[in-house]
Amino acid sequence: MSSNEAIELFRRKRQLQNLIYKEPFFSFAPKFIQQALPKSKIIYLVRDGRDCANSLVKSYDVLTDEKLKGFRTSESPFGYMYQGMCIPWWVEGDQASDFLEASPYVRAIWMWKEMVKCCDRFFCQDEVISNGRVLQISYEDLAREPITVGEKISKHLGVQTSDRFIKNLQKASPKSIGKYKTRDPLEVKSAEQVAYDELKFHNYLV
Repeated sequence: MSSNEAIELFRRKRQLQNLIYKEPFFSFAPKFIQQALPKSKIIYLVRDGRDCANSLVKSYDVLTDEKLKGFRTSESPFGYMYQGMCIPWWVEGDQASDFLEASPYVRAIWMWKEMVKCCDRFFCQDEVISNGRVLQISYEDLAREPITVGEKISKHLGVQTSDRFIKNLQKASPKSIGKYKTRDPLEVKSAEQVAYDELKFHNYLV
């Protein structure tokens, strides 16, 4: 929305037709979103966990030992104490030691694994599939074929594409795909072991 459009909206000269909200951490509770917003359309965007973890570490410095000293981050707003560290709630108690021994990158893909697992478990239910409210797309498809995937998104949301929408889609780039390969191969291997089932399910591992 442009600044002029926002001004018109606040002056009640423009009506808001659609509200789009992006919140990755809702992936932990997809059932809540579907029930809380019964008329909403949901887009389940999946990205290669290895790249996702790499981006989380490089851009947000997530899940470091320093940040695990307290429950003050979006990744770990609450949990339990173990060996003087604050373990995120999404780590099983018998895995706390392994989690602490892992690097922030491996911890990040651990979080990705848990989020994806929650979504896959819920969105794969027959009643959820049949209601047609969920569109699953991959980040990689969106980056490589933005116009084609963008049209699928528009159709799913029941809105018309616009010149501005197409122009923004054309800014998409596949350059970030495979960035995880710049990391230490041993660290990547550890990450793949942690999230093997989810990576394989989404065809990121053969």
